[in-house]
Amino acid sequence: MARRRRKRSKLGAWMSLIRLWNAIFALACVFVGFSLAAQADFTALDWFLALGISGLIFAGGNALNDCIDTEIDKSAHPSRPIPSGAISRRDALFVSWGLLSGGVVLSALAIVLDRNIPGAIGLISAFLIITYDYYLKKIPLAGNITIGILGGAIFVFAGSFGEINARHLFAAGFALLFHIAREIVKDIADLPAEEASGIRTFPAKVGVESAARLATVLLVAIVPITIVPFFLEILSLWYLGAVILFADLPIILFAWLIPQSTTPRRAEKIAHDLKWIMAGGLFSLYIGGITI
Repeated sequence: MARRRRKRSKLGAWMSLIRLWNAIFALACVFVGFSLAAQADFTALDWFLALGISGLIFAGGNALNDCIDTEIDKSAHPSRPIPSGAISRRDALFVSWGLLSGGVVLSALAIVLDRNIPGAIGLISAFLIITYDYYLKKIPLAGNITIGILGGAIFVFAGSFGEINARHLFAAGFALLFHIAREIVKDIADLPAEEASGIRTFPAKVGVESAARLATVLLVAIVPITIVPFFLEILSLWYLGAVILFADLPIILFAWLIPQSTTPRRAEKIAHDLKWIMAGGLFSLYIGGITI
């Protein structure tokens, strides 16, 4: 019984290291991106490459991020697998680079198999994630924008297996602004630990209040972006109803809450709860994709 618990605990640590649910969410974005392509006919190979590239690169990037942030996480997130001792940093590095390498190999294979655009996006994404983990996240706002680009690019990536259309671009814009805003809130939450490690993120440079205001502005800017596709007649009334209910109304609520949540603990909770907005937006896009 004890051995079984240890095995489950070890498995849970690895799942936490790669942010399994975040990786699954990335796969869901690919699924929705395919649905937004309307009449495109995707092959089994397209599905394999799209899910494999996105899953491996996102999981590897998450694991690598924890390896780089080991010292910060000792105070900011001591329960994470590496600082808690559940997984050694050496093993985590080995797995993270293995996953990223797998994503790069599949991206190269996509190019060989005449999926040039998705293959190129996969390679660029891997490069951006590695650059972010080692360098860009230490530059105020640069790291936040990088994560935003990666969050938006996955919809363009999925669409590029068929034909990229306006629906993919609107979805990418929604994700871009959302992820930049959420990353700023996460920086507010991690501010004490990052300052102790000598890292000056955007909130440290401009002040917590100013950073919170920018995150609020970015979130509010999403609302008109989500509504425009209906009036351009590229997404349905079903989409409009879903996005207002599951994304826009929660965005307005969080836009009111964020300026009042400038302490690290409250910002951490807001950053966690913001995931539900992205889930609501993703569901709305899926509804739009199947009712075009």
